Amino acid sequence: VDGKVGTYLLSPQPDAQQEEITRIRCATHSFAVLGLTPEDLAEIKDMKDVRKNFRKMSLQIHPDKVVESLRPAASQAFGKLDAACEAIEMMLSRHSEATRVLAGILRRFDQCSGILTPAEAGSLLGVSSVASAPSAVNSISRTLHLLMQGGDSEAVRPDVNRGLRILEDAAEVMKKVAEPPALGRRPVAVTRAMGLRDLKTPGAAVTCKPDCPDVVEVSPGSPVALVLASDGGVGPMADVGPVVMRHWGRPRAAALQLNRAARKETPGGKAVSTTCVYLDYDDPLQEVEPAAKRARTDDGLQARVRHILVKHKDAKDKVDPMGRGRVQPTRTLQEAEGLLVEVMDELLAKDC
Repeated sequence: VDGKVGTYLLSPQPDAQQEEITRIRCATHSFAVLGLTPEDLAEIKDMKDVRKNFRKMSLQIHPDKVVESLRPAASQAFGKLDAACEAIEMMLSRHSEATRVLAGILRRFDQCSGILTPAEAGSLLGVSSVASAPSAVNSISRTLHLLMQGGDSEAVRPDVNRGLRILEDAAEVMKKVAEPPALGRRPVAVTRAMGLRDLKTPGAAVTCKPDCPDVVEVSPGSPVALVLASDGGVGPMADVGPVVMRHWGRPRAAALQLNRAARKETPGGKAVSTTCVYLDYDDPLQEVEPAAKRARTDDGLQARVRHILVKHKDAKDKVDPMGRGRVQPTRTLQEAEGLLVEVMDELLAKDC
């Protein structure tokens, strides 16, 4: 509650069996599940080689071969392993060269942690200039589409679609380098990565390093609050903790409260920014029962308020059809949010 970081004991190191189950469950494509590289695929002469690799891995993670606590995770991993084996067998039977090309694309993307630099994008497409990128994407895409021909393709569709998206991302990264710097930033309608691609590649918009000297180990069942703040965005840690706890599960309200407090102490109107994130880290292998409903204890003379709405001048519906003769609001959005935070603090103080 006082804002200080707690210390947690390290969990016991997982054994090889548990590590393999976790690796398979976290794999992003069929080749990663079976641990096959393009070089491995080139040496495969018979479908039996793929099935042999599957049997070897299945002996280690089969639900009947693990302890009771690992069986739910092992069942999921075994199903994923079986599906990956089926997909690779189908791809190799349709076009072995296209299969190796797809495996190479997916492996390169994994090696760069899912964020392509211009050099990595050019290497993946096999080109050095932006002008050659579109033709390279078309050529490789035609090769990958060979894996979708020949009847039912549902088993191979996820891997092929992932490869096609990576090709598009590589071409876009190379295009960004060639574009002259624009004044301001264009709105981006959609991105396939976590976060905004324009803020990550080809140049990083955030250049400062976070001040995180310690690594905190969190055990299952321990809720976590993460506060990211700019210089001057938050006060002493002893003041941050109570705000974070009071608004638990309401990150926007906590961030607004911290920003308002920091603004009062920041000279010269310096801009402040705060982001709050609440995380519940549960054991994936442990079933959690739903929380029981609270029994009704009021005497029927009280009313429950579910929403409190505060109008502001930038609202979408500026005219209130029910507010005949009322003066239209002049407060800004920030003032409206501040008013709501004050009301929430007052209600929380009264345990409402």
